[in-house]
Formats: sequence, structure tokens, C-alpha cells
Amino acid sequence: KKSSVPPDTATSKSTEKQVLKPLMFERGDNVYAAWWPDTERNTSPSWHPGSIRDYEEVEINGQLVPTGYYTVTFDDGDELDDLEEVDIMNKEDFLLKMKTEIKPLWENGDEVYAAWWPDDKRTAHLEWYPGKIKSHREVKNYDSDYGPTIF
Repeated sequence: KKSSVPPDTATSKSTEKQVLKPLMFERGDNVYAAWWPDTERNTSPSWHPGSIRDYEEVEINGQLVPTGYYTVTFDDGDELDDLEEVDIMNKEDFLLKMKTEIKPLWENGDEVYAAWWPDDKRTAHLEWYPGKIKSHREVKNYDSDYGPTIF
């Protein structure tokens, strides 16, 4: 994509000279990016895995330079353009964010299907049963990618 006028986020003024920000992501980088259910992006986004398909460039003094706006192709095939760098994270940053900010996926009273193993070592074939969340607790030291809660 090309634009004739660089957006404000592409440059910062230092005296009378424009200083361009380096790109945070390159084409093909695997990332997690924000997704909004509406085109206005008025709601809180959900985050999904994808990759950088492209980034916008503008012409300044005869040279094409990146603006910091990206197009992301999500793993499910959907695509979203005009994403700013604040709307994109690498996997490590995403997982760190989820570990520090995640809320439990379920609350007390939620109806779920839960796995049950007939032996304590969880070596036998598991079976799934319907149930309700009775309680949950936070775990201080955990190694899950998705947060510090055990139900």
C-alpha cells in the first residue's frame, strides 16, 4: 500500500528534521494481533495468532519508508489492515501479558464439560462429564501459557 501523506505516528519532529521510527515487525513475522468484532474498533479487542502480511509505506524525498501501519493475516484466514504497532505483539510478549492480566476462563457456577480419569496418575483413557464450577484458586507458581488458575 502507498499513501501520499505520512500519518503522525510515522515520524517525530526533532527541530525541523523528521526522524523515522524503525519497524518493529517485518513481513512474515509470527505475531498476536488485536481483532475487533466491528469496523469502528469501538470495543475491546480479542487477541489472535497470525503473521505480518505487509506494512504501509509512504514516499518521502523519493524514498519509500514504512509508516508503522501493518496488515495481519490471522491463522484462521481473516485479515485486518491499518493495525498500529500497539495492536501487535510477538508471542513471548503476548504470553507474558496473558500470564499477568488473564482472568479465569470460568467463574463459579459456570456449566462446563470436564475431563475425568479413572486413575490418579491420569494414564488411563479420560472421559468427559458435564458439571458446574464449584470453586477455583489462584496458583502462585504455574507453568501454563494461559494463566494462574486451577479449577
